[in-house]
Amino acid sequence: MKDLSKEYKIQGLLYGKDAGEQMPYEVKKGDKATSSKYGVKGVPSLVMLKDDKFRLKIAGEHNIKDAPLILKAFRKGALTVSEAIEKGPRKTYTVIGWIGSRGEYFKNARFVLTDRKRTISVKPWLPLEAVKSPFKKARPRLMSDVIDKPVLIEGLLTKINDDLQFTVRKEIILE
Repeated sequence: MKDLSKEYKIQGLLYGKDAGEQMPYEVKKGDKATSSKYGVKGVPSLVMLKDDKFRLKIAGEHNIKDAPLILKAFRKGALTVSEAIEKGPRKTYTVIGWIGSRGEYFKNARFVLTDRKRTISVKPWLPLEAVKSPFKKARPRLMSDVIDKPVLIEGLLTKINDDLQFTVRKEIILE
């Protein structure tokens, strides 16, 4: 959070009696109303707002580490999965989210893109498996490499029957 506060406006909420260490950003006393408003159930949690409008909540130490990439994606104009769903199908969007896998990996694998609030199916854009060539030192990037990681992808959101599906046109690497 300290590192993020150098580049982004941050406001902290503190729960309990302990004043904690001094932070380089504003820290207010947290309350139940604020926790309920944003669905904060534990620490650490990071709620991302734009113009005081909720965009995304990240919770847990593992996920908080994804915050810099997600904030970079927002700066590039990315939408969350929920925002893309609200805007509707038949349009091309740049979306940030986490990739999940359902079913058996090499048989009937189904991939989803989620912002941990809403989920849409996503067609794989990387190979499911690869054999390392004796002439190359590294194998190609696979779908298994992006599972549970944030990805910034551009593609077309369509409605097939009653399900939404995202077809990736390109992945944008943010590092």
